[in-house]
Parts: sequence; C-alpha cells; structure tokens
Amino acid sequence: MDHKSSLTTPPDNAFVPVPGCWICDLLASVAREAWCGEHGLTPRDWLSVTASGMLHHMTAHAGH
Repeated sequence: MDHKSSLTTPPDNAFVPVPGCWICDLLASVAREAWCGEHGLTPRDWLSVTASGMLHHMTAHAGH
C-alpha cells in the first residue's frame, strides 16, 4: 500500500470510508477539502475530521 500523500490527495491510510455510507462519504469529502485548504479549512480541520471519520468507522462499521 502506498502511503504517500500530495498537496491534493491526503494519505490513503488516514480514513477509509465504507462504500455506500453517506456519513463516511461526507466525512471523506470534508477531509479532502481540508487537506487541500478549500473553503477556509486548515490542516487542523483535516486532522479533526479524519479522527471523527475513524471514530465513526469503529463505532458504526465494526466488523466490516
């Protein structure tokens, strides 16, 4: 697995959304926007949203 990131693509191991989950899709979208600095979001926002995504993944999708 390639864990390299770029200015436009966050690390691929940061948060892996579950296909078909609208909450995962939303969190992943905001995380990408924060990584790129869109809409006034910052790296701090990226870290926070990524942590929220990981928590959501562990609680809502345990065992997937």
